[in-house]
Amino acid sequence: MDFIVNEPNRLCESFFENFDGLWTRPNQYGGFRAYVLGLLSEAHRKNVAVLSDKVVGQDYQSLHHFLTDSPWDDEELNRRRIAALEADRQTASSKDGVLILDDTGVPKKGDSTEGVKRQYIGQVGKTANGQVFVTSHYADTRRHWPVDILPYVPDTWLQEGKLDPAFRIKPDLALELIQKAREHGIAFRAVVVDSWYGSNPHFIAALEKDSVPYVAELKHSMRVFVRLEGDVTRNEHTLEQALCLLKRENFRPVRIPSADGTEREAWIARLDVKLKKFPLKRRVVVCTTKPENPAADKELRLLTTNVAEFRDDTVVKTYALRNWVEEFYREAKDDLGGGQYQVRDLASIVRHWKLVFVAHSLLQQLRMKGILARLCEKPIRTLRQTLMALRDYLRQVYLLQWLPEHIEVFKEHLRTSGYLFPDVELTK
Repeated sequence: MDFIVNEPNRLCESFFENFDGLWTRPNQYGGFRAYVLGLLSEAHRKNVAVLSDKVVGQDYQSLHHFLTDSPWDDEELNRRRIAALEADRQTASSKDGVLILDDTGVPKKGDSTEGVKRQYIGQVGKTANGQVFVTSHYADTRRHWPVDILPYVPDTWLQEGKLDPAFRIKPDLALELIQKAREHGIAFRAVVVDSWYGSNPHFIAALEKDSVPYVAELKHSMRVFVRLEGDVTRNEHTLEQALCLLKRENFRPVRIPSADGTEREAWIARLDVKLKKFPLKRRVVVCTTKPENPAADKELRLLTTNVAEFRDDTVVKTYALRNWVEEFYREAKDDLGGGQYQVRDLASIVRHWKLVFVAHSLLQQLRMKGILARLCEKPIRTLRQTLMALRDYLRQVYLLQWLPEHIEVFKEHLRTSGYLFPDVELTK
């Protein structure tokens, strides 16, 4: 379906009402609803130009103004979204959940978009021109949703480079996101980070100083002090080399849940080693599918934690929840237009991302409540299935209810878009 109707519908409106007090001008709510419905639509590109072309009666300038210049507070928008999720027992955070910290890159051409630099962009798996954002994400075994986002601004964009007071490295942005999650009242039993953050001694020291529980992956190349065969005393080796201290009988099986609802079998064992630049010995939980030769396993995970009460299998299962942030990045970018903005200033780009968060959270609430499944009497289990069902629902509302009563409005939309064919009769 090639058009979007910016009018209330019973599935979306109750969630949109959570933001009513945010708008100070009459046209802001219309811009908000048009933008979010556009992100949820089938449009292949989710930028202002395309969305304004798809929404009936929507002009480009007003939608662009809503995103870039209209006086609304994106921090308050995000606070209200989180409050709505926390107020619903189906989507609220729980003490069994985790706060995942990660960063994501968006490839961009040219150098005119604020924050762009040649840097590692995970979406393309290599160094490329693009922007990087640090995000926080809530997840447990039943639900997941984005919490917040901060842009990483490379030193090349700052007047004094790395000495500029505004320059902040990604670990510091991640620490701020933890504080913001606490201020939102989000419950979590641990922060979960990948090896890029987990192998940073200053980041881990900051977590421990603030008594933040964590489960972190470690790089295989991390330097450790152990005594291996042939050593007279403890020497410096890589963590991967230290795996030879483990025998096959040291491993025990564990079942690990995946993001798609299935389980996989792995084998875990424990090492206690001194990591270079880290104080004291650390517990390292080794998780592998090849207990006879873990170093040969491409899926090998080396994990550590500061939560003494966590059993080794709990450490592994807690880290496995990190899969949900990868799932979110795919959903946000592939289905909701996360990286498809065409504005150039970071303030507007962050607004775009937080509106993507609204679209994603609406889908999660619909999925958890089972509303669409009850209406169509068909199982709907995943977020993508929820999105497809919502699109079908809106298609039927637009075509069967709205269009027969608004044929002249629709004809004007087609005429404006350049698609009206006078020989085709549109009648009730």
